[in-house]
Parts: sequence; structure tokens; C-alpha cells
Amino acid sequence: MIGNPGIYPDQSYANVTDALNTFEGTAAAFQVLDPQQSSNTWVYSNYNTSQAMLVHSASTCTAMQDSLKYANKARTNTGLVFTTDETTVRAVTRLPSYWIQMLGTVDALNKGGTLPAC
Repeated sequence: MIGNPGIYPDQSYANVTDALNTFEGTAAAFQVLDPQQSSNTWVYSNYNTSQAMLVHSASTCTAMQDSLKYANKARTNTGLVFTTDETTVRAVTRLPSYWIQMLGTVDALNKGGTLPAC
């Protein structure tokens, strides 16, 4: 089960879900997200697959890759991330225009390889 508060909730919520969506917002806002600054260091005691992020308004392939690279950092401890070029994630109606590059980017990040060209 995935909980979707869209923000960092109290740590007790992590005990009743398999994963928590702890961010829902723009790609620009995601780039400055820091669990340590908001006193949510409890996310580091969980596997990264127990935290999800929904990033919208990543209008270019490069913005998508930047979001995925940021999610991949130990500081964010995020194992599940969806990024889209749509302006909201509330009503996603299609795959992002850079879907194929996103799949390649995830694969490259997971394997420590070179990111695909945008």
C-alpha cells in the first residue's frame, strides 16, 4: 500500500504503508527539497523504496534527468519517482514526451552508466 500525503508526514505513517509519497510538486521545488532541513531525518532509517516522489512540470528531458539524478542521491533517499512534463500529477493523461529517455535514464542510474542523450 502506498500512502500519499504529498509532504513529509509524521514518522508513524511510515509504519502503516509499504511506501509514502513524501513530495508532490514542481521539478524546480524538488531540486531544493531536503529532508534534513525539515527535520524529517527518519526517512534515512527506511529503505529508499519506502519513499516516493511525484514530480511535475519537468518540461524537458534535461529537467527530467535532473529530477531523477536528484532523487538518486543519498540525501533524498528516494527509490520511487515519477516525473512528467504535465503541469500537475493529479490528472496525468499521458506518458511524458520523454518517456523512452526516462526509461533509459532510470536504467543508466541503476547501473551506474551514461545517461542517454536528450
